[in-house]
Amino acid sequence: MASRVYSLWRWGLLGGGLSVLAGLLAACRPSPATPATTDPSRDLVATQVALIMTQTAVVVPATPIPLPATPTVTLAAPTPAPPTPVPPTPEPTLPPTPDGGPCAPDRTTFVTPTPGDWDSYLGYRYNEGWLLDSDYGPRGGFLITPDWGVVREGFSVEMYFEGADPDYMVVFLQQRCQAADGSRYWEIIDVLTVPQPESNQAVLLGPEEYHYGPKFWEPARAKDGRALMGAELGLICSTPVPRPLVALIQTDPAALPDIYDLDTRVPVTVLQAWHIDLVTTQRFKAVEPLPTDCKSGYTYVP
Repeated sequence: MASRVYSLWRWGLLGGGLSVLAGLLAACRPSPATPATTDPSRDLVATQVALIMTQTAVVVPATPIPLPATPTVTLAAPTPAPPTPVPPTPEPTLPPTPDGGPCAPDRTTFVTPTPGDWDSYLGYRYNEGWLLDSDYGPRGGFLITPDWGVVREGFSVEMYFEGADPDYMVVFLQQRCQAADGSRYWEIIDVLTVPQPESNQAVLLGPEEYHYGPKFWEPARAKDGRALMGAELGLICSTPVPRPLVALIQTDPAALPDIYDLDTRVPVTVLQAWHIDLVTTQRFKAVEPLPTDCKSGYTYVP
């Protein structure tokens, strides 16, 4: 009996000791910690660092592979292209005159002009001599030649002063033509009427070919009238004056000297001016703007 009790005590003691030992072990075991709050930015940095390290780890330096040498190519010099030929400048196409054009084929109806109705002379043809007879008073004329710097010849100008018209000086532009039978004739292609010059006015044609202005120098008098023989009243302006030209000019009588000679130049005003356009219109064409800063005086024409 006693031994049985002792055995039970011994087992109880052993169980108690095991319980105490378990309690001690439980006390020494660390209690579970509270889970920490995750920082996304720190995780992102860690991920990037891991990724960089991973990429760095797998990068293998490439072994350069020798390439074959590039052959040297010598380019031949290009053959120069032949120069582009410059086409010749075409001759200007001249427009027809109202009656069909100068030197036109023989027409079935002929123009019959009426003196005083000067436009009725357009297209009129005549052979030789003067267009108007001497009953129409003083007259003059000249051929247009390349010496004037024009591009065409075979034209002429014929003018009539106060005898043909009391109010106007009449200027005809005409061209030399040849008929089918070989005969030659003149054809009127334009007519210009210029107001008759008054005191201290003059009409210049050319210029320096003809002038008409018997009272231009009044009240001045020539130093030596014989020195003016063969001289014509010319026009010099700050801007070039086209030729052939018809111009009506005027001077201030206060600017006239008491005497004058071939060296005298006086300021003048160009009242009206017309250029004979032989390239595009074959007409008298008004000069616009009018020349300014002009002087006039006699020029000797041998």
